[in-house]
Amino acid sequence: MFPYQAIIFLNCNIGKRKRRRIDATCSLPQTSRRLFIRNRISNISFLVDTGSDVSLIPANTYQKRNSSQQTLFAANSSTINVYGQKTLSLNFNLRRDFLWTFLIADVSIPILGADFLHYFELVPDLRNKCLRDTKTKLQSVGHLKYADLHSVQISISKDTIYHKLLKEFPSITKLPNPNQPVKHATVHHIVTKGPPVVAKPRRLAPDRLKIAKSEFQNMMHLGHLRPSKSNYASPLHMAPKKGTLDWRPVGDYRALNSQTIKDKYPIPCIADFTAELHGSKLFSRIDLIKAYHQIPIHPEDIHKTAICTPFGLFESTRMQFGLCNASATFQRFIDEVTRGLPGVYSFVDDILIASKNHEDHYQHLKTLFARLVEYGLCINVSKCIFGALTIDFLGFNLSENGIKPLPDKVKCILDFPKPKTLTQLRRFLGMFNFYRCFIPKAAHILAPIVQCLEGHTNKKKSRSSVRK
Repeated sequence: MFPYQAIIFLNCNIGKRKRRRIDATCSLPQTSRRLFIRNRISNISFLVDTGSDVSLIPANTYQKRNSSQQTLFAANSSTINVYGQKTLSLNFNLRRDFLWTFLIADVSIPILGADFLHYFELVPDLRNKCLRDTKTKLQSVGHLKYADLHSVQISISKDTIYHKLLKEFPSITKLPNPNQPVKHATVHHIVTKGPPVVAKPRRLAPDRLKIAKSEFQNMMHLGHLRPSKSNYASPLHMAPKKGTLDWRPVGDYRALNSQTIKDKYPIPCIADFTAELHGSKLFSRIDLIKAYHQIPIHPEDIHKTAICTPFGLFESTRMQFGLCNASATFQRFIDEVTRGLPGVYSFVDDILIASKNHEDHYQHLKTLFARLVEYGLCINVSKCIFGALTIDFLGFNLSENGIKPLPDKVKCILDFPKPKTLTQLRRFLGMFNFYRCFIPKAAHILAPIVQCLEGHTNKKKSRSSVRK
């Protein structure tokens, strides 16, 4: 920052009326004075920044090893990588807890952005060094210190006509608010046969037990989880998060899924709409964020999702990964979202837009974005592709010349080692059959290999038939 000079003119009535000029010169500090508020739960201070569009927490070393899921921009135009998100429960001594989903980003200190302050109606007061709660009329005393930080903004890095169109729909480019109400009528049903499935709680190591308790507490604050009195009980399973040392608590629903009547709603494949893609020259691919968690479970089936833990029995009110028929429920939902939209084809949480020219493609995207806003869905801009002449979708490469297999997938088939067991042979046939539509007389080529499987039954299928 450079010094500035303020010129102040004063009229003084001392003796004769004279006009005196007072020159006041001061230098601004190289860093800005900022307000920090301490979280009573973790004893970590958060920077209160009304200029930041989003709230952030620092990423650890293991999280930074993953590829960036999103790119933010600081006020000085520098880029900030985002590696995911995490829901935290905060206590600022304001007689209420604040549950919020933060972006895990490449920043040095945690930041409370404008999204957090606006939602909870909090106002920073720098003069009195406090954060005021306009709801409870209380204030949390903080401290001021200098910080060489820049406000963070959500920005679309590219400058195509399609990215400019995204700026007209800002709500779909932000992470979904966990507290927003559901904007649709779709629910997930769990229709079972047989007696309730039960299991004993599995013992957990102290570090995993602490993580599980914290995550369950956060989900209860969101309303996605609640204490249960169900006669169902699926065990808690701790799954490692990819690329980190953290753990994710999930329900082991294998016993429940075995008793669940399968939903026959069709999941599409590329062959279902190949003919409709004829003549298309421009393609876009949309990736949705956290869409599963926006579908409630039917009230009569919530008790079936009960998870037995060392610290109690809990049931889920929102659709979770691992539940049978979850993909069919979501496919039914996304078909409702995209129904009637020209040039739009959906596969679970991936959406393809195909058009014959730029004008049609622009209009197709605009109508889709409006429909996503209507249903409260959000997209991951960093994983989306807009207006491409060729695009990869569902394991195939699409262009105006048609579809073809992906080279890296073909290489995996060509480099597959010679099978030595029946399991390896079945695995090879599964890979080969994925692209068999591109191979003339594929059945004749595979005939000698398939003969090797004659007389050998699949152990999993034979066990299930014996149980029946």
